[in-house]
Amino acid sequence: RILKILTVPAKSGIYLSRFDIRSIALALGVDVNVRERKEMLKDLFFYAKQLNKMKEYLDLLIQFTQHKIDQYKQLQEEYPKSAWIIQNWIDKAQKLITFIENLKKEVDIYKV
Repeated sequence: RILKILTVPAKSGIYLSRFDIRSIALALGVDVNVRERKEMLKDLFFYAKQLNKMKEYLDLLIQFTQHKIDQYKQLQEEYPKSAWIIQNWIDKAQKLITFIENLKKEVDIYKV
């Protein structure tokens, strides 16, 4: 489910490019092959689980999403007549952060 949310901007409020995914992977210490975004994300979830770095991976996704929200807010300031449209993307991105935070809680539950 998370893969579908992350790969569909209309659901997540953000666009994760292949370059973005690769940058997140490198920050996690993993080198992933560049290919379809959904497959790259799936690989990253697999590696994060294998390396016991799932929380770090989810934190990186949250940081990326927060960075996008900050960019959206800057656009709202620069283009106030479009602020209501941009707010829709901010709301979706904030829901994504909440969703990822809940995933982090589940990771903690399963570690016990």
